[in-house]
Amino acid sequence: MAVRGHNADDVAERGPPVKLAAGGSAEPVPIGARASVPDEAKPSRCIVEFDSVIARRDASFVQLATAILNFRDAIDADERSVYEHYIEPLTEAFESAHGHITHSFYCRNRRAAAALTDRHELWFVDPPGFNSIPAPIADLLFKCDRLKVEASRLLVGPEKSRDLQTTMLLTYTVLVKLLILLDESPTQPPPRDIVDLHNREVGYAYDYYLRAAERYAQFDYFRGMLIGVLVCVGLIAVGVGLIALGALLWTQLGFELQTGKILVLCLMAGAIGAVVSVMSRMTFGELSLDYEAGRQPLWMLGAFRPIIGMTFGAAMWVLANTGLFIIGPNEQTRPFAHILIAFLAGFSERWAQDMLGRTADQISNYGGTRNNRDGAERIKNETAKSR
Repeated sequence: MAVRGHNADDVAERGPPVKLAAGGSAEPVPIGARASVPDEAKPSRCIVEFDSVIARRDASFVQLATAILNFRDAIDADERSVYEHYIEPLTEAFESAHGHITHSFYCRNRRAAAALTDRHELWFVDPPGFNSIPAPIADLLFKCDRLKVEASRLLVGPEKSRDLQTTMLLTYTVLVKLLILLDESPTQPPPRDIVDLHNREVGYAYDYYLRAAERYAQFDYFRGMLIGVLVCVGLIAVGVGLIALGALLWTQLGFELQTGKILVLCLMAGAIGAVVSVMSRMTFGELSLDYEAGRQPLWMLGAFRPIIGMTFGAAMWVLANTGLFIIGPNEQTRPFAHILIAFLAGFSERWAQDMLGRTADQISNYGGTRNNRDGAERIKNETAKSR
């Protein structure tokens, strides 16, 4: 019998399993979940659980696999006809909820199966007695399960569809090889070189997924940084407008108009330094982000990056004007030195933090030395009075 969405030979010789809940109802298994299939199912003329999911058009792969496996393993013609009746409607109900089946595999000697849909959903069912599976194969099955769960959660969206498809296809290929190996040698551990080969294949699929997830995380971070740049431009435009419209008020506060211009340039230099820093690290592959954080947190972190650079640029401008360290004696080149320091503060947050930290330590030491001197002078005066 040929079944739509499945290879006819695989349906006849290989098969999938289903997990039946208490009371005879089948529970749908989410993407990434694995279920065990009972070795024996009691068929009837009407299987309530199958009729229910067919009516809802929301069958799980476990339910579909159970029908196919029981059809394959049926002993008498009556039992075989019961499950044959359900295979086609269950296939339609499954594809209605999860997409058209593009690849499927069913073991010959074990009740285990795997399927891949055009929505890039990977489903598979572990054979009964999972604890009896050789440890190397069980470990690789666990890695495949983990990979498809992570990929289904993070590679979401139309722009990530191709990378999700490739990751699932690579994982499905390795999974089928493991099931074939398990089907041919149910209890014997596979040769070490075969295990190493499949382990490298799983590692390659995981590396592909990891590179894709990090790349999209960088894109999200960069998009957020562009939002932060727009915010910085708006703040700087407001500052320029205030300087242009309130030059008189600015001078009344004790500042020269040239000072305000340099401050605005330092704000711009700090923001530009932050953007250049991120772009250079992205170019050389040195930007490390938590790709599991999600899109919105990455956007927020990226938006804050130029704002932080602008803030550090202003802080370093203030620090340079305190006289705590000498910028240069030339009055004509000093504004350029301020702009350069602001750019470096935005480009390297660590450098700016070190500079501010050393300045704080210097101020603290100065205050402590002054207090020690005052205390020593007070003790000296009290001693002189006592004499």
